Amino acid sequence: MPTVPESTLNPPSLLTRLLAGHRTPVPLQRRGSAYLDRWLLRQSGPASIDTTLGPIGVPELADIQARYLRLFGVWEPVVSAAVWALLPPGASFVDIGAHFGYYSLLAARRGTPSDQLLAAEPVERVREVLQSNLQSAGLAKAQVRSVAVGRTSGTIRIHEGPRGNLGGSRTVTPTDEKDGTDVPMITMAELADWNVLRPGWLKVDVEGDELAVLQSVADAALNTQFPFASVEITASTMQQHGQDPADLLSLIKHLGYAAFVTPNAYSRAFYHQCLQQSAFDLERMERWPAALERADVVLVQNTRLQRIRVSNPFGLDTRQ
Repeated sequence: MPTVPESTLNPPSLLTRLLAGHRTPVPLQRRGSAYLDRWLLRQSGPASIDTTLGPIGVPELADIQARYLRLFGVWEPVVSAAVWALLPPGASFVDIGAHFGYYSLLAARRGTPSDQLLAAEPVERVREVLQSNLQSAGLAKAQVRSVAVGRTSGTIRIHEGPRGNLGGSRTVTPTDEKDGTDVPMITMAELADWNVLRPGWLKVDVEGDELAVLQSVADAALNTQFPFASVEITASTMQQHGQDPADLLSLIKHLGYAAFVTPNAYSRAFYHQCLQQSAFDLERMERWPAALERADVVLVQNTRLQRIRVSNPFGLDTRQ
């Protein structure tokens, strides 16, 4: 496989250095980021924002992912660091629930060629921004599929998330959301020509449908296609499907993966802390604790490791 530079991330913006740098007093960091976050939440409509990956278009500036990228230049710092550390250069990256493409762009920056990049996003206005981002990044051969992925083929109803969390679009019907839109659904076997894509990374962020996606992986015996994967698991959304996160973890083990918890929180304090760290420890998860609401996990095939340490390329000291 081809090699890539040790780091090809952009330096932190002046705003990020002010909000999370060592030279800014912590109380000032917190007040400043809180004020700007509230201001961004009041904004509306699409925009282009500067990030560690370069300019990225967003469908809604009030969206939480857009806001945190604007403030800190990175989304889900520990998950992003794990992808950066573990994704083999030249490997494929399959992004299920791609949103506007942050992780697809991260994989490309780390060395995934455009013809090895596949992103699936069923929400139309978000997918249009995803396509524009990939084109602007020069990823002309990347595949974008306007589908949901599940265990069967057909149609499924997608409910678009609120403007503050468009990434929360889901197939479950929350009582406070609109009726939704029917979109095509296909299986993992139908998603791609798996003879063309190299082994690589599967990212799954589908707001409660994770079990169906991984069951589809199992049905097509595609687990060997993905030495690595990342999955966001939220107990309450799975339970709305009548599912249990423990069942998902059992399937993960059946597919030959070890699950490693990647610490994550959608709070400014968490991002402040992450940007000060040089590395993160990912601890192996053997069972789902009954009281746990959500977890992001990185899946690694055929390992006996109990802990994985990944360096933090997004740390401010790393990129000064």
